[in-house]
Amino acid sequence: GWQVRPSFQRRAVNHTGGIDGFSSHMLLYPDDRLSIVVLSNVESEPVKATACDLASIVFGVEYPRLGLSSPREIDTGYVSASYRSEDGTVREFLFDDGALVYRRGGQDLELSPIDGRGAWRLAAAPEIVFVFHGEGPVADRVRAMRCGEELFRASKAGR
Repeated sequence: GWQVRPSFQRRAVNHTGGIDGFSSHMLLYPDDRLSIVVLSNVESEPVKATACDLASIVFGVEYPRLGLSSPREIDTGYVSASYRSEDGTVREFLFDDGALVYRRGGQDLELSPIDGRGAWRLAAAPEIVFVFHGEGPVADRVRAMRCGEELFRASKAGR
């Protein structure tokens, strides 16, 4: 089915599909008369994230993109902590066996670094980006986005 949800503060409609060995994503912005179609002959290709990245380029929006920066040495202390959303939900990020994981409902979801410090993508759904911010050596807030739309923002638990 088609998903209808905002993307980069615009009305958007999208659909992902695939079959053995292939994947695809169609992202439509009807009010902007823009269609983005990503086709891949690699089943594991992050086609949805690629479509979001292309939309951010077309609309001139600053957004952490795949492949634009290579991870530097990972600063584990910068992001590893518990953060509390405005609704009281605790969001836990921790390093486990060398990988950063987002612990949600007893499930560990692995994150992949975009820039090695503040921007990370959800490995299983690379269109979801986590951006950590902080004034000092440790991040004090995190913001999660999907294709330019905020999913949640949270501050260090206890603040």
